[in-house]
Amino acid sequence: MNPKQYERKLLKADGSVTDYPPKGKTYTLEQMQAAVGGYIQIVPVGRLHLMVINEEGKLHGLPRNDKATELYNNPNDEIVGDALVCSNQDID
Repeated sequence: MNPKQYERKLLKADGSVTDYPPKGKTYTLEQMQAAVGGYIQIVPVGRLHLMVINEEGKLHGLPRNDKATELYNNPNDEIVGDALVCSNQDID
């Protein structure tokens, strides 16, 4: 799975994908928190992309996000809740 195809998109836990461009040149903390519904955690996906996820998603019992988990590509972990995919340059 190529992270570039999901750049600036919100991968929702229900399997849908929506455009989620930053309001300025980069995403604000508030915009990232709104996307994932809480405190954020940033994980790398590939060399040039990041995924913003809900830091407390597992504690809150958020549903597994199959697309984000496949993109994350870590056999020892899974992504839950909605996830924002962006390039390294989209976050200050």
